[in-house]
Amino acid sequence: MAKRILLTAFNCRYSHSCLALFYIRAALKTHLPDWQPIIRQLTINDPYYDTLLKITGDSSPLFIPVYIWNAGLVARLVYDLVLVQPGRIVVLGGPQAPVLTGLPENCTVVAGPIEGVGEEFFQDLEAGTLQSRYQAQIGRDFPYPYEDGDFSGELRNRQVYYESSRGCAFRCSYCLSSVDTLVVRKDLDRVYDELARILRHQPMLIRFVDRTFNDMPDRALAIWRFLADQPGTTRFHFEIAPDRLTDEMLRFLETVSLDRFQFEIGIQSTDPATLAAIN
Repeated sequence: MAKRILLTAFNCRYSHSCLALFYIRAALKTHLPDWQPIIRQLTINDPYYDTLLKITGDSSPLFIPVYIWNAGLVARLVYDLVLVQPGRIVVLGGPQAPVLTGLPENCTVVAGPIEGVGEEFFQDLEAGTLQSRYQAQIGRDFPYPYEDGDFSGELRNRQVYYESSRGCAFRCSYCLSSVDTLVVRKDLDRVYDELARILRHQPMLIRFVDRTFNDMPDRALAIWRFLADQPGTTRFHFEIAPDRLTDEMLRFLETVSLDRFQFEIGIQSTDPATLAAIN
């Protein structure tokens, strides 16, 4: 019988999904093909006792991605897990995991992307001898994370997250994304193919999680043109910087149908004059 391993996320709301879980599943299937990864998505607003019962209803190894919005909940859960299941393997990853302090001895922290973790991690996981911390290499290629069954399962009625690039080109001292000093961009033909695979299932929204999607304006415009030509009613969300919008991009956006694209446009600064100017 395949050994189960639980991949559990705590999202802000039900309509969200956790991209990291699907990357973790892909890595586990590559390195530990005899294991059975099970994805479970909960929210930070679920009743705590019910959440604890769901987590402790199984003694399989547990993976949890940690972000700024769920770090407090995850810390509380792992402390309670030590009392209820003292020998259980718990692996924490994500941007906030390395900064959690006072974790129980049974917790392992993976710093960095799962694709950059060495073979030693998976060997130790299989042997039940995990160390307290593993450092992953950044800048590795990352796969298409989804399977067709996800869209009628864990992704049904949820927003689908996608990244055509990973890492950030900027070095803002106050942002965790600046920790990754390398930017890895997928080839455009590969991006088109992966987006077409997702769009076959017509999700309500695809959220690009590229850090400054329009950092390379020509590349961003090429992806916009591809998406605008696709049939269906799926909306697309992008995080962009206003100073990277070109006249050609603005002219193109005038031709895109309403409710097709949505933007998260930010000016991030700690300069008092800039903050005053943007109110």
